[in-house]
Amino acid sequence: MIESQFRRFSGFCAILAVLGGCVPFGTPSAPPPTGGYSLKEQVAVSRVSLAPDFELKDFKGKVVHLQDFKGTATVVHFWASWCPPCQAELPKWLTLVSTFKGKPVKFLAISVDEEWALAHKLLPESSVPEGLVSVIDMTSDVSRKFGTNQFPETYLLDRELHIVKKWSGAEDWKSAYTMELIQKAMQ
Repeated sequence: MIESQFRRFSGFCAILAVLGGCVPFGTPSAPPPTGGYSLKEQVAVSRVSLAPDFELKDFKGKVVHLQDFKGTATVVHFWASWCPPCQAELPKWLTLVSTFKGKPVKFLAISVDEEWALAHKLLPESSVPEGLVSVIDMTSDVSRKFGTNQFPETYLLDRELHIVKKWSGAEDWKSAYTMELIQKAMQ
């Protein structure tokens, strides 16, 4: 019986791993074991699914569509001001944005707060770095379309807007694995 449950869990985990959602226990979005492969060989960007298009507004009321980002790698980050892991992670994520300044990658911060005043407590409009577009998803419709089930949650999209990686929970945005994934998506 235990063996049967393990096989079922292993199969489920294999499916989730393909989707980028299964990681070893206690290790958020850890890179796969090396198995003798170099980091470059481990980082194979695979197209899983096309990201859902949406229409959201920035603070000034400008309409932003995901299709506006086609042709460039894009990192989509869902967060909320009321989320303790988001509060701790957002400054680190903003450092990642600055690291890629001038590179062919865009960053999209999607707050799921109910109003801009709440979102701006954590990410004031004056601290939005170059290369980052900040929008709000007051109804959480867009986060649901993406399949986001916790915050923060981040998606890496290739130039054709296919989801190639999903990070659930707070991350180490300085890891070599993460940097290599983003660079690979830019190609």
